[in-house]
Amino acid sequence: MYTLTFGKYKGSTIESVFESDESYVRWIAENSYNKQARAAANAVIAQSSLKSADVEQQLLNSLRTICRSKKRPGLSAYKYIEFDVSKDFAEIQMCTHDLHTQHGFTEDLFDADWDIVEIKTSHEDLEEYDEEEEEEQQRPRRRQALEITADAKIWYPVHANRLLSSEPMTLAEAVDALESHLLKSK
Repeated sequence: MYTLTFGKYKGSTIESVFESDESYVRWIAENSYNKQARAAANAVIAQSSLKSADVEQQLLNSLRTICRSKKRPGLSAYKYIEFDVSKDFAEIQMCTHDLHTQHGFTEDLFDADWDIVEIKTSHEDLEEYDEEEEEEQQRPRRRQALEITADAKIWYPVHANRLLSSEPMTLAEAVDALESHLLKSK
């Protein structure tokens, strides 16, 4: 555990600064002349990346279990899955086509008839699906670490960039909501 000896967080541990101001620790890792601080910053960043990879694998396993627990004809076409996990946000994208290659997007990106559904831990900047409902709850973006698990009621289902429910759900509930929406819209 390294304690900063300089800057605006002097006297704070690099771990605590990473929790509150990740960009500052990334700046230290890239720009600091202090070799110990740079090494400590890189170690904290690497540890965070390992945690994200573990969370992604746990979410993938949970998603597979949820999808196999019962037939889901509405989601059967969504075979390509991507995760984006950080300490305060997670997103799962399920797509009908593989849109990425090793060298960028696929050639048929704009020609193919593809669709994407998402499950996110934040719903800011999205429209409410039920447009008649005037009161949309706005939740502030989380600034602290988020306990990202399949069982936590932190997930919001999204289709065509539209929020399907403003109520936080477990991952299984969000998958059920997506499934129900897709079957109704066919």
